[in-house]
Amino acid sequence: MKKTLYALASLLMLLCHAHPASGQDSENYVHCLILDKTMSMTGSGGGQNIWPDVKEYCISWVDGIKIPSTVVFFTYAKELSDPQVFEIKTESDKQKVRNALHGVVIDGRHTWIASNLAKAWDYLCRTYPKETKTKKIYLLTDGIEEEMNSSFSSVVNKYSATRGDYDHLYYVDLKGTASQEVVNTMNNCEGTSIGTGYHKFCTLKPAFKAIDLALTKEIDGAISGNKKLTQRFYVEGEEMADYSFTAKVMVDPKSVKGGTPNPQITPSKVQLKDLTKEGDAYKYNFNIDFDNNSASPCEIIVKLEGTTGTESTLDFSPSEFRIKVKERSKVDCNGWE
Repeated sequence: MKKTLYALASLLMLLCHAHPASGQDSENYVHCLILDKTMSMTGSGGGQNIWPDVKEYCISWVDGIKIPSTVVFFTYAKELSDPQVFEIKTESDKQKVRNALHGVVIDGRHTWIASNLAKAWDYLCRTYPKETKTKKIYLLTDGIEEEMNSSFSSVVNKYSATRGDYDHLYYVDLKGTASQEVVNTMNNCEGTSIGTGYHKFCTLKPAFKAIDLALTKEIDGAISGNKKLTQRFYVEGEEMADYSFTAKVMVDPKSVKGGTPNPQITPSKVQLKDLTKEGDAYKYNFNIDFDNNSASPCEIIVKLEGTTGTESTLDFSPSEFRIKVKERSKVDCNGWE
């Protein structure tokens, strides 16, 4: 199973799925990425090469940015780079940020964290006053502070004292090397968070074939009873851990031809330990309960959502399938081989 960085994954969740705060639109957001470019990121000196994963998930972070918004990108080692600024007005604008990430050269020799964070914050405050923009800052490092007489707590305390109401600083400790000063500061200052450790990702690929739900029980013109369908999941990567996921069923209102459908799916929450291994796939049986004339012609949408915990994330690709209810006697699944 693919290992990636937990703190960075948490950062992505916060950015990609959280809605702007009350009274804030995405166009008022500045997302600032401050990326460590020291050679330890590539395993120099005998360590682990984490740069491919870091770059990949920074790109995923870019993919999730809401439109419109602004991205400011710094790299740092001993010195802070000049800012690269990108106005994200369309999806195609994100490619410029991805290109900047692909163009990063990992060649730094010293990790100066506090002073470079201070420079980046000063730039953001001058360029984007708190009255006009909400700033989200993501500081990524795999090392420890190497600048003599620097004070990380002083820099973060200044940030906290001058931040806007919704500004936030995320410290992403890629290898769990943050000093106690950093941990204490990030846990006790306003508008700050710290994450650490490795995170496991797993993707399940549903593989549906034609499904006949055989609606056989007709009562006063309505169809009732539980109808079973079998779902198979192909795993991208290694064996799955103890994940869980939910299944939600809804009706596409555009497809309704008769009375208001009300299908129910059980179980709605599934633990993977309950799945059956079948060849190179896992198998599970769902039941769809058709009531309230739900067998009238319509199209049912089943959406699968993985849960996200502190150590693992489960995703589906694709995440939903459709069942076409064509007539009272037959239901077909328009799915995938």
